[in-house]
This record gives sequence, structure tokens and C-alpha cells, in this order.
Amino acid sequence: MWKRRRELEARTAVEKRLFERGRRLRENAALIFPNTYFAGMSYLGFQQILKTLNEDIGLDTRRYFFEHESDPIAMEDFKHLSDFSILLISVPYENDFGNIPALLRNAGIEPDKRKRKKEPLIIIGGPALTINPHPLRNVADIFIFGDGEEKLERIFSEPERIRDDAYLEALSGIKGIKTVPGPNENIGLLETCYNERDRIPRSGIISERTFFGNMFLIEIGKGCSQRCKFCTASRIYPQVIHRDSDELNAIIETGAEQTKRIGLISPCVLDHPGIIDILRYGAEHGLEMSTSSLFLEKIESEIVDLLERNGNKSITVAVESLSEKARFFCGKTVPDRVILERADMILRSSVKILKVYLILGLPHEEDGPEEQKRLWDGLADISYSRGGEIHFSVNALVPKRYTPFAGLGFPGKEKIRRSYADFKKRFKGMKVKFEPVNDMLDQYYYSRTMEDILEKV
Repeated sequence: MWKRRRELEARTAVEKRLFERGRRLRENAALIFPNTYFAGMSYLGFQQILKTLNEDIGLDTRRYFFEHESDPIAMEDFKHLSDFSILLISVPYENDFGNIPALLRNAGIEPDKRKRKKEPLIIIGGPALTINPHPLRNVADIFIFGDGEEKLERIFSEPERIRDDAYLEALSGIKGIKTVPGPNENIGLLETCYNERDRIPRSGIISERTFFGNMFLIEIGKGCSQRCKFCTASRIYPQVIHRDSDELNAIIETGAEQTKRIGLISPCVLDHPGIIDILRYGAEHGLEMSTSSLFLEKIESEIVDLLERNGNKSITVAVESLSEKARFFCGKTVPDRVILERADMILRSSVKILKVYLILGLPHEEDGPEEQKRLWDGLADISYSRGGEIHFSVNALVPKRYTPFAGLGFPGKEKIRRSYADFKKRFKGMKVKFEPVNDMLDQYYYSRTMEDILEKV
């Protein structure tokens, strides 16, 4: 226990908290991320909900992370998870579904709400749940679909009634809030709704112990214009929303008072009409301004120049496939010629690392193996001649609900391993990282199954 406390104290000691803790102590609440501190505090959605609970709702909320053999105690005051009367769980990734019953059991909490007493009340939301809540239907008392901020404000608007059955039934009539779905009730994405007020998510806590390391994150937009057939982003947010540039600049200025590292988050960063001005602001003010993954075909020389001036040493892009036919079929209409041109443009600059996402298993992927090898060799030649590096991150196609590829089969563990082995045999000379096969299997299963997770784990 003391070792765990010292570990948590070391984490909070290097954090910069950018909001005041709530003062409503009557509701004893914990916000849970069902994975590590590193993963949870790197996820902007978790930080935004934490900020909303404290700042907007005024609820003094502690954080809890699932780190297997560690003691289940909160970061802020070491209170045991079983002492909380309200548990809120953020689930952005299907891979973490299986951790939820485990973390509750570790804390001595009954995960099955049919056997659990009225406390703790368990509220679950997040993108993975929005796609498929069914595995957790007997764990959660309340589901939240889509943006959570306004729904949480509604749930906590009458805190004295929050455990009354009649109140919960009334909440279940509000779009985006659901209680006790039946086993055959098709809920999920179709239940979503979004914030009516224009809230711009941004970091509430800055820490060096995250994926981005002392970076202030800000969401500059949501939704995706590409609508690739394998991706849920444009299904969860069917409309592309670009945040107001003046508001973004004001928030960036506030973040820059805490750190010079600013991260711009959006599925389609370069579609933002003010992106040039935003990047120029960063360059002129000596900020290290970086972005989430970019559409390669939209990277022009001015963008590369500004990213250079903002201190970027790498750029991440999603190419999806070495097969031009497979890319075109799934909605990524970028010819090989453009990929090679943009890669050369990037690695001619001082940005010497190009990170590329690929998916194995797309339809038509096996067509034109010679063309795929030519693209790979062309990229390798550019990397060598420009003194740069191209790193590939490869995962298997996961056909998810609500996407046009939902009806495709999933290859299974052995076929994925064979496809990874075949890729390594055919394509050499550049760095390749393969996503764990079991993660792909969990994604597929939990994004589609109608089974109760309590019968599986």
C-alpha cells in the first residue's frame, strides 16, 4: 500500500492541474479509466469529462486507473474504490472492455447490477460503448452515448434523486442516456447526440508521464470528411465540425502559459479553414505545435514549413494500404504517385521521420503485388536518399458495426499472424511495428457481440 501511495504521489507531483476541484462533496464520485495512468491521461476525452465533472458540475471527482496488481486507490486522496458511491467509467477502446469487471472485482464491488445494491451507481460512456454497449448491459446502471458533458449535467441536476428508480427511468427517456437495455435491444450509435453548446475539449491536467509528455491538447474539430469504409469516426460524428479559430487561439494562448508544447487534435486537422493561421501563430510564438494523424494528400509545402518551424521532428499519416486499388475501394483515393511526392516533400525538410499507418485485410489488397512492391521500394529509396526514416504501424482490418465493412468476416488469430509474417517477408528495409493480434481480436469481438461480458470474463 505504501509503495503504491508513493507511486501516486510521484505522479501528481509532476502534474499541472488547470481547473479547480469541485466542492460538491455529497456525491462521492470516482472517474475510472479501465487501463493505465499513461493511457488514460493521454486521452483527451477522459480529461474533458474530468474537467466537466469538477468545473461545470462542481463534483469533487477522484481519478482511478486499472493497473492490474496495484491497490485500487484514488490518485487524489488514496481512497479505496469501494468507498465511492458513484463510479463513472470512460471506455474509448474496445480492448478495455474486459478490464471493467476485473477492476470492479479487484475492489470488492459486484460487477453485476442485478446482484449489486444501489451503491455504487455505475455510469459508463465513451466511443467504444457508443459503438456497442451490449457487453456491458448488466454492469452499467446508466449508459451515455455520444458527447457526455451535457448529459452528465442533466444526470446530476437533481443529485438527491440520482438513485431513485423513477428518476432513472425519466433519464432513460432523454436521447443519449439509457438505462437497462434488453438483450435484444439494438442500442448504441443510433442513440447518440452531441453537445448543443460549443464546448472545445482541452487538457485539464498536463503531465510529463503521458504519451505526449507535457503537451496541452486541444480539439480543433470532430467528424471526418473522408468517410473511409472501415472507420467509425464519421459514423459517430456524421457532420464535420471545425472549432472557431478565435476561440482556439484564445485557448492555445492559455495553454501556452503552462507549456510550450501544444497538440492539435482532429480526425481531419488539415481540413480546418484556419489551420495555416493556427500553425503560423505557433511558429511566431515559439511553440512546439504538433498534430494528430494527417491526410497525406493535403500536406503542402507551406504545411511542412510551418510544422518544421513548430519544432516537429516527425509527421504521422494514414496511407491504409500499399495497394492503390484497396485504398480507392475503401475511400482513400490517393494514388501511389501522390504518396511518393508527399513523402519526398516531407523528408526533404528537417522533419526526418514519417510515420505511416497501414491496415492488412482490406478488400482487393491482394491485387497488384508488383505495384505494392514498387510503392514500398519507392518509399525506401526516398527515405535513404533524403537521410530520413519511414516507420510503419500495421494492424489487421477490424470490421465494426455501422461501417460499410461491417458485413466482412474477420480472419482470426492464425490468419492475422500469417499475414503479418507474409508482410515481413515481402517488405523489408524500413521499420515496421505490428499491433498485437489479441488486441485486434478483442476489438472485433467487443465491437460486435451481443453477449453479456459477465458470461465471458
